[in-house]
Amino acid sequence: MPNPWHAEAQSDSLSVLDGLRRGERRALGKMQFRILRPANFDPGKTWLAFRITGIAVPQVARTEGQQAEVKAPRAQKFRVYACADWNLEGRVDRDRARKMRVSYLAAC
Repeated sequence: MPNPWHAEAQSDSLSVLDGLRRGERRALGKMQFRILRPANFDPGKTWLAFRITGIAVPQVARTEGQQAEVKAPRAQKFRVYACADWNLEGRVDRDRARKMRVSYLAAC
């Protein structure tokens, strides 16, 4: 299946966190991204997609008060995407939002 989108422009990378445990939530401070707009830029037909990369490490399990390492591969790289259903004009694209509810991975 081909990607439902293609990159028009991208910002420089920005380090967000040094670490995050599974299930942990953290509020992020203000971030600013600068993206050069291509000549054919149409904010009504442009959405943001965040590419998030990092390294996952094995969890530690506790049994009877002692730690035991879970049998899992050592550190592994990962990449995920987070996509918006609103365009850069600030309007929600209902068709895009519906597609993302049905199959986020196919529509993101």
